[in-house]
Amino acid sequence: MTVDYRLKYLEMQEKLEDLQEVNRQMIDGFAPVSTFPLSWKLTPIQSRYLSLLAKRELATHENFAAIHTGFDGHAPDLNLVKVHIKRIRKKLEGVPVNIMTIHGVGYALDLASRGYLRT
Repeated sequence: MTVDYRLKYLEMQEKLEDLQEVNRQMIDGFAPVSTFPLSWKLTPIQSRYLSLLAKRELATHENFAAIHTGFDGHAPDLNLVKVHIKRIRKKLEGVPVNIMTIHGVGYALDLASRGYLRT
């Protein structure tokens, strides 16, 4: 009988950790957006993407999904995230910002790019 309670406790603990991670991602998604030059012509979602990349060493697809969920209530498919990243890269051509793809996981900025965005 005691084993059942321990198992249920462990299951609840795991669910709590999952919810805490989702909460952290939502907070990241709604955090104030960094101010980027107007000449970059970023949309609000693109600004949030770039802010997320500047704040984290690695931004997962789930992190980006949390940003979209805040805008329209639906989690996007992976292609929508890829399209936004592609458009950001195009808008930032000539700017020393390098968005690297981490296949199967998400995206990251190299150290020089993170330093550039923080100044």
